[in-house]
Amino acid sequence: MKVAQSPFVTVAVCTRDRPDQLRALLDSVCDLDIPSGVEWELLVIDNGTGGGASSKLIGTFAGSLPIRLVREPVGGLSHARNRAVEEARGEYICWVDDDTIVDRGWLKAYLTAFRRHPEASVFGGRIEARLEEPVPRWIRASRDAWQVKCMFAELDFATAAPILMDRDHTPWGANYAIRRIEQKRFGYDPDLGLSPDHNRSGEESDLIYRLLASGGSGRWVPEALVHHLIPQSRLTRSYARSYFTRAGETSAFLEARGAVPPGRAALILGIALHRLLYLAANMVGHSRLSVRFLARGSEYRGRLNHAKARMSRSASPLVPSSRSGPASC
Repeated sequence: MKVAQSPFVTVAVCTRDRPDQLRALLDSVCDLDIPSGVEWELLVIDNGTGGGASSKLIGTFAGSLPIRLVREPVGGLSHARNRAVEEARGEYICWVDDDTIVDRGWLKAYLTAFRRHPEASVFGGRIEARLEEPVPRWIRASRDAWQVKCMFAELDFATAAPILMDRDHTPWGANYAIRRIEQKRFGYDPDLGLSPDHNRSGEESDLIYRLLASGGSGRWVPEALVHHLIPQSRLTRSYARSYFTRAGETSAFLEARGAVPPGRAALILGIALHRLLYLAANMVGHSRLSVRFLARGSEYRGRLNHAKARMSRSASPLVPSSRSGPASC
């Protein structure tokens, strides 16, 4: 497929009741290095609870950005993303989260990748976490552990390699781009993604995996960098537990039609065992091990929650069974 020298591009962001974070993102978008002749739009999908805050904020940027606000009343990130795909006018959709700041060369890097790799349909960029100070000692001591990087959606790589069909190594929602043709073929699953109705994530990883499994291809774009802003509220063990519980529920949901999941007794034992290991690691001050055990125990907790929910649903013939798909961090 031939790509125009300067394809029309949609930058899309879904937001829900976070005007302060959204303002920081829009400020950074104002500073983007836009090559001459490039046509683009900034599409903001308001998936919030109402009140008009997003509309007032967008109005303040109307004179400096090609910005457009669309409201999606059905709560849930997948619903918001699907609405963005319906509304997007660009040949490519570049996705960012509302709690990120884009690097000045972010969009230019994607535009270059689109021209260099016209065969590719999905692209992934780097995500650098910026932690609000003061950072707790236990996080500093385990900063390079994969559990902590995963919790902060940090993604670092050095080469523009192909994106492989690996369930654990696909681009993350804070920074990726997909050609609109493929976006329209592969919708975001409403049973995944943050939602008032369930505790699951991974809607973007699921879509990208399905796209690659169908024969599509992708490229990593290391020059496309965003900074993920991590507030104090996420620098706690409580947040870590909730994050990995959600990851466990997501993985269990996606595996529902795959291998036979562990029984409830095994999950309860796993929770208890990793709780003891976590406490022991904390007592001796081994932060990396304590994070590992906290994450694993919380994942078991999420899987147990999913098992209980499935049993509850199976008791009612009116509730449909869940869909399956690839696992996600």
